[in-house]
Amino acid sequence: MAKSRKKGKDKQPKTSLMTKLATELEVPSEILPGVFRIEIQETREATVDGCKGILEYKDERIKLKLSNKTVTFAGLNLELKTFTNERVIISGYIAGIDFSE
Repeated sequence: MAKSRKKGKDKQPKTSLMTKLATELEVPSEILPGVFRIEIQETREATVDGCKGILEYKDERIKLKLSNKTVTFAGLNLELKTFTNERVIISGYIAGIDFSE
């Protein structure tokens, strides 16, 4: 007999073991290896903790390497205000954010 699939149920993103551990231990997840955090302030600034490197840097596109993903910021007049010890601050008009493996 064939198994039936549940329809209409959205797949939820899997929570990483490190994120679960941080929650249980009540510590900030960004201090754990392999975990990143992005904070957006309106459409003008983004702070990324857990950045491993800059893959692309253009006026309209900034692509960052995270632990096991990449994140791309698209917009206008984008610039890196800060890049220190795994923290990046991007300023400019942020029109979109895209994640990829």
